[in-house]
Amino acid sequence: MIFDSPESNVCLAERNRSNTPLQALTTLNDPVFFECAQALGHRLATSASSIDERLHQLSLSALSRPLEQAERKVLKQLHDDESEWFST
Repeated sequence: MIFDSPESNVCLAERNRSNTPLQALTTLNDPVFFECAQALGHRLATSASSIDERLHQLSLSALSRPLEQAERKVLKQLHDDESEWFST
């Protein structure tokens, strides 16, 4: 079982929580997760004009909260670095 799901003939009130390499590979390689990431990226690219607006919308969509200042700084630096790398 990849995501600690119980057997279909057993009722559990609470699932065990774990993180395994198989779970990580599934979330990285499954087309559903890739398509969701693409859709989120497209939505951010078309709805917000500045990187600050995009980061704000991203944090609300993914985390349901605004970013801390340190998080915003790290993500903005990552954006700048990747934009520079892709433009060369």
